[in-house]
Amino acid sequence: MAEDNIHVQVVTANGVVYEQKASFVSAPGEGGGVGILSGHEPLLAAIADGPVKCSYGDGKTDYIYVGKGILDVCNDEVIFLVRSAETADKIDRARAVASRERAQKRLSEKKPETSLERATASLKRADGRIRTVDLYQGKAE
Repeated sequence: MAEDNIHVQVVTANGVVYEQKASFVSAPGEGGGVGILSGHEPLLAAIADGPVKCSYGDGKTDYIYVGKGILDVCNDEVIFLVRSAETADKIDRARAVASRERAQKRLSEKKPETSLERATASLKRADGRIRTVDLYQGKAE
């Protein structure tokens, strides 16, 4: 059984959203996924919208949706400084699906007053929230 010895903290402007000790952490890096075990070299990386996975020595796994931000890894501490964060058990999947549909509609209509950047960002956030809750419920890999 792996020892849970990586201190994980997810922080937004509103405070700490999640804090635990884990044996493994994976995160959605801007350039691809990042996996972290105890003893990981120091790292500072950009984080993309998506699910963070925290695994524990007892086989338990938590999922947390994070918005864009920064990941700091040093001395068995993993700190996410992100725009938004939500634990999977608090995500309203139906609301996230509705948000995705609204964003897809705005993108497909191509109205001049529509900000493509904002609609695309909204779509990425909705997809990340849906993926996080699906992983938590065992509906995705």
